[in-house]
Amino acid sequence: MCFSAGASFGAAAVLGGIGVLTLRKVCTRSQIMYASIPLLFAIQQVSEGLLWLSLSYSEYGPWQTPATYFFLFFAQFLWPIWIPGAILLMERNKNRKKILWIPVIAGVIGSSILAYRMIFNAVYAQIEDHHISYVIGSTQLQMIISSIMYVIAILAPSFISSARGIKAIAFLLVISLLATKIMYEAYLISVWCFFAATISILIYRVLKLEQEEVYTAKSLQHRTD
Repeated sequence: MCFSAGASFGAAAVLGGIGVLTLRKVCTRSQIMYASIPLLFAIQQVSEGLLWLSLSYSEYGPWQTPATYFFLFFAQFLWPIWIPGAILLMERNKNRKKILWIPVIAGVIGSSILAYRMIFNAVYAQIEDHHISYVIGSTQLQMIISSIMYVIAILAPSFISSARGIKAIAFLLVISLLATKIMYEAYLISVWCFFAATISILIYRVLKLEQEEVYTAKSLQHRTD
């Protein structure tokens, strides 16, 4: 699979459009954080598109460091906190809501370790075999703990959530992670973020189903009254 600036900018355009439509499906304030995920992925893909340009053309060179850190801010810090937090806020089942605190805490731990790595170690990006490789200095222990916390934070919430249609996203994320780990391990950060970004399009369907559920509940209550 070949990636490029065009692929990143193209994905950003699609995600931006879907993101706007998804936000229009919000029917409660608790859904806003979750609904904004495709739009945030669009911004992240724009940053990687700029990074592609900075690594490929000297005139874009000054963008390389800020684009690298901006992309990694999303990939390594924001998502492990934002995704479980968004699903926690959206959850209506009290018992599941309590369980969802586990991946939220895991996300905070994982993001803290990953942020520490980026702040106190060398960070750079380079193009290898039509992919971007992100290199971040780290100890083996930091990598193991942060990886475990990251996976729990990103994957577990969708399996725990009672929202209709959300488990399809969870299964696709697992499949894409395994496929990326097997085929693109050296480029895991870049490639899996690209896959996760495209999968986030399905959030529109989850919000649409949630909207239908809310309207149905209101309609039944109105008839009862």
